[in-house]
Amino acid sequence: MTEPTESRHARLLALQDRLHHVIGVAPARDYADLLERKGQSGARSLLLEKAGAPVILDHHFELTCDLLVHDDRFGTVGIVHLIDDVDGGGTSKSRKARIQEIVESAAYLRHLALSKAKAKEREGEKPQLPLTVELVLVVSASGEGSTAEIGNVLRELALDSNFLHGIGINLLPWTGMDGEDDGGEDRDADLRCAFCWTLSTLTAWFGTPDASASPVFGGIEVTNWRLPGRRRLKFAEDARVHMVHGANGTGKSSLVEAIEYLATGKIARLPGIEPIGSIVEHIRHGETAAREPATATFLEPRHERCSTRSGSPPANLGLPSAGAFRLDQPVMDQLIRSDDAGRAKFFLDTFFPDYSSVSEDFTRAEQDAAVALARLPPRFLGSLPEDTPDMREAVLARLAWMDGPTVAVQDLWTHCFVLSREELEAQIPFAPTLDPLLREAEPARLPVDAVPGWLARFDSAIGALAQDADAHLVSIAEALRILRMTGLANWVPSDATSGKATAQALNTWLRSATAVTIMRRHIQIVRSFDRAHRASERPFDAILPAPLRSIADPSPGLLTAMDGDLRRLVREEEETRKRVAGLGRSARAGSGEGAVRPALTEAQVRSLDQVTDLLFRNDPAVEGGLGRAVSRALAENKTLPVGADTIIGMKGWARSLEERLSDLAQALEPLRAVQVRHVLPGEVWNAFIAARDRHLDTREAAKTLNDQFVTRLLDEPVPTRDGAKNGPSLDDALGELMTILTAARWAYPLIGVQPDTREGKPALGIRVGKVRQGELRLNSAELSLLTIALFLLCAPKVNNPLRLLVLDDPLQNMDEMTVTVLARGLAKLSMLLSADWMLLLLFHGEDDFERVRQEVPGAAYRLPWLMPVGNAEDESSYILDNAMEIWHREHRQTLASLSEKT
Repeated sequence: MTEPTESRHARLLALQDRLHHVIGVAPARDYADLLERKGQSGARSLLLEKAGAPVILDHHFELTCDLLVHDDRFGTVGIVHLIDDVDGGGTSKSRKARIQEIVESAAYLRHLALSKAKAKEREGEKPQLPLTVELVLVVSASGEGSTAEIGNVLRELALDSNFLHGIGINLLPWTGMDGEDDGGEDRDADLRCAFCWTLSTLTAWFGTPDASASPVFGGIEVTNWRLPGRRRLKFAEDARVHMVHGANGTGKSSLVEAIEYLATGKIARLPGIEPIGSIVEHIRHGETAAREPATATFLEPRHERCSTRSGSPPANLGLPSAGAFRLDQPVMDQLIRSDDAGRAKFFLDTFFPDYSSVSEDFTRAEQDAAVALARLPPRFLGSLPEDTPDMREAVLARLAWMDGPTVAVQDLWTHCFVLSREELEAQIPFAPTLDPLLREAEPARLPVDAVPGWLARFDSAIGALAQDADAHLVSIAEALRILRMTGLANWVPSDATSGKATAQALNTWLRSATAVTIMRRHIQIVRSFDRAHRASERPFDAILPAPLRSIADPSPGLLTAMDGDLRRLVREEEETRKRVAGLGRSARAGSGEGAVRPALTEAQVRSLDQVTDLLFRNDPAVEGGLGRAVSRALAENKTLPVGADTIIGMKGWARSLEERLSDLAQALEPLRAVQVRHVLPGEVWNAFIAARDRHLDTREAAKTLNDQFVTRLLDEPVPTRDGAKNGPSLDDALGELMTILTAARWAYPLIGVQPDTREGKPALGIRVGKVRQGELRLNSAELSLLTIALFLLCAPKVNNPLRLLVLDDPLQNMDEMTVTVLARGLAKLSMLLSADWMLLLLFHGEDDFERVRQEVPGAAYRLPWLMPVGNAEDESSYILDNAMEIWHREHRQTLASLSEKT
């Protein structure tokens, strides 16, 4: 059933209004207003039913449609049809016939435009850019079968005719009245896609072109550059696009290579080759070296020149790389076939060189963070997860204990002290200043600025010990060797059982036993008060007298220290008890009058004296040193008490000293097992501070990297060339350009790029619709189109003194229709660049060259095939200026010209 006229008209009015607000297509008052040229704002639309009559072109062709759009900026006519209402009851057959009729009518309009342009040229007028025709089929957004049905019709037309080579066909899902749907952004995206040929997004991307700018590149001349003779490619004046055809062997790549060398100072294909002349200079057949140098010269208005034997480098105009102005197969592979990280690096280094400094800052920050992390204690590094996706955040999470104005003392002990309290207590004989530090009461938390001073006190004690540890071990080892000598270890004097010695041994044992008993009672009292304190809700100040309060609320670590003291006292008590028992055995053994008394050398005396402070620190009984005491006891043949619990000459006395020295040596092993900087808690604290700060710096650098890569380049609008700050994103511009360059793009998901900065490392994925890894889903032609689109969008953003873009044989694996659609897109895109920009297209296939030449206005050149046995004096080696069909910007066909009779 046919749609009511009022509803149909309302839908068209809503569409026209939306075109105006979203794309900027202004409604025309009448047909005359539609035809009027208005420069850059010349895109207008006319609702034909409201005008009352179809448009008559060339006095014979009756163009009927629902909405007619004339975009004079790019020489495009848009024919819009609503196809939901179909005569004959809306059957499938009638819809098919209607679509075929619409396509044939649009194709005839394109034929008429081409015929009129050729007729003008035959009459001697300058060549014109023929009007391109874009057909927009508007279907109901809810009609899911419409897309498939239209696709079937177009497939049959593609088999039976070349209609689709001449026109663009676009599909617009449209519900109708404003406000009837809440599609919002999706509806506008569909509208931009169907009317992509207006280049609204790309116009904003490139900004307003400078039509008054003059070209700065006039061509290049080379001599003996790979091929013999002098060859010259001089660009025709006033041409925006230059198309060069040459079979394999005509030197197209050599010309581009010479441009690259003059512009960048190197040749990407020849990395590390020095001198460059050894490769590019022509070597005659049968010879091993070139006779003449190779030269390259830019033609006017530039004058840069280089020679492979001049000894001076080429001009090097400062382009970041050849990929910034030339698209060839290696560049296409880098953009498509690399992994996401490699693609991002190449993309950014090539087209956004200003990003390199941000990337370098992040790389340096990451390296500094890695160095700082490596300086942390091994036990901290071993606690980090190995499979974390972001090591930086894992490290910062483990360092969270450092955040805040204060730090828990327990955290300092856990993280900064590589040696435990027990290990440090065992080293007190070597560093007596550790004793008060380990026994003093500690606060629960320290201000951050007080931590270095608190730790510095431990550093001074442990640092000196760490430096002297090896010397202490040497002294202990020598003392042990002396004490283990058989004669000395078994020596007992004849007066070993004297009453004085016996009394002294008993008194020592009684003092030790009493100290053990008192310490055990003391610990029991402290623990009882501590449990009562934890269970009580009242402060002890209210229930205890002042003398008991000091032990009722013990400081942190007090009980631990008391337990250590108790263990030491128990060991001392056991040793003194064994000595008292030994006195009785000595008495029964006899006086030893017949034994040979040992003697110590001066060196042995000095060696035993060196360990005196370790065994008997601050003991007045050993003022002269252990060695001298042993020597005196031997000389006088009598026992000699030293220290509180040792009697030289009592049975087992040497074994007792040996065990104590062995324990001291063992106490030094934890100190020697780690590096000095890890032993010092102050140094460890500084290492943690540095690691945290460097990882915070890396986090900030990664954020900047993310902002530059994701926000500035891809997600948020970027400034346009004319300074506006509301330009589209790269992904938006890429979506529109891919739609323009692809036949029936509406039938496929949109192709785009997907940025990612996981782990702070830029990655650039390819997206098909919403699916990642698009490079694995696209065919070769689509991949080639994607690289061309990325290049055309990004290369003009680079600071390019040549204002030259080179597409070196880019039509890889493309059929005739794809090449034709691509050519029409290039023709429009070239008008968005300022007048000083030029496109150089190189082809080795004549079919592609002719197909592009018919669609893209510009200068065309044919390069002759060159024999590799010529010479520099042979004029036939010249590349002749052979420009064909130069089109000027102001000479574009208008819709009004089609109304004139030929």
